[in-house]
Amino acid sequence: MLARWKVPSIPGYRDAKDALYEAFAVEGVPFSVLTDRKGKVVRTFLGLMSKEELTRELDKVLR
Repeated sequence: MLARWKVPSIPGYRDAKDALYEAFAVEGVPFSVLTDRKGKVVRTFLGLMSKEELTRELDKVLR
């Protein structure tokens, strides 16, 4: 799916000091942050996302 939008592989990251948790006001796990091409946060999601939902949201942002 990432290949469709030409997004490079995204490595995992563990935030041992909770900096990202605080910066994005994470409410629970899983928590996803969707950014535009410039890195601006456009939407956050709490909970699991289906492939269809993720595809729909990425299509909106990457048009």
